[in-house]
Amino acid sequence: MSFRRVAFVLTGFALLPGSLPVHGAAPGSRAQALVAEALKTPTAYSRLRVLTDTIGNRLAGSAAEPAAVAWARSEFEKDGIRTHLEPVMVPVWVRGQALVELVAPVARPLTVLALGGSVGTPPDGITAPVVVVDSIEQLQTMGAERVRGRIVLFDNPFVRTGDEFADYGKAVKPRGSGATEASRLGAVAVLVRSVATASLSTPHTGALRYEDGVAKIPAAAVTLEDAALLHRLAESGGEVRVHLVLGCRTEPDRPGANVIAEIPGSVQPEEVVLIAAHLDSWDVG
Repeated sequence: MSFRRVAFVLTGFALLPGSLPVHGAAPGSRAQALVAEALKTPTAYSRLRVLTDTIGNRLAGSAAEPAAVAWARSEFEKDGIRTHLEPVMVPVWVRGQALVELVAPVARPLTVLALGGSVGTPPDGITAPVVVVDSIEQLQTMGAERVRGRIVLFDNPFVRTGDEFADYGKAVKPRGSGATEASRLGAVAVLVRSVATASLSTPHTGALRYEDGVAKIPAAAVTLEDAALLHRLAESGGEVRVHLVLGCRTEPDRPGANVIAEIPGSVQPEEVVLIAAHLDSWDVG
């Protein structure tokens, strides 16, 4: 293949220039050759093992992130690939501790993870009644009168129909923008059913997006089991109240770097194919 490939870290590690299929082959055969070559060598797995087992979790802005950047650059350079660092400012979000308890109609702890980028609660937390919806659209039909001063639970299941991208996009929508939409109607916090098809009482975090001009409210993911419990209790007709404490916070951006590697092509080096992948990971991954 004759091009200049510019790759962010974690792309193409198992494939050296000499292993690429010949220029002019059909696209399908080229892809199959790339896959076949990757499966013949343990390079990608051995590198992944070092990244995950030695460097470990590497949330953007954490102490492990610079170590991951240095490791990625070193691995590229070992392969003789031209590499440089591109300075960037890195956002710093700290998860802190999370405590969520069902306080009415029964008392019991709930298992949660703050959503990435969430604001924290006041130190004493938030205690409020819960209103359950299955989508942002249903939330918007309820109006501020039924939402103001409450914690909104998005009990939106991840239903798989065979179109993975579409299914995930639908399931993840409340996680991404649910806090903003609930805040518009006066909600004080948001709980989101974990975007997962299986749980075993394990919550799944993920990122949210706040919108400028809308008050930021705390948001956390609950397990599938706890979302179902809250939904059942709400359907019984009594008031469901939850106490939520999130210690997450955002700190000033700090300097970081993208790792850029280039493989010049021999026939059309002026053409560029860009492959990007993120090097960071969730802190609980």
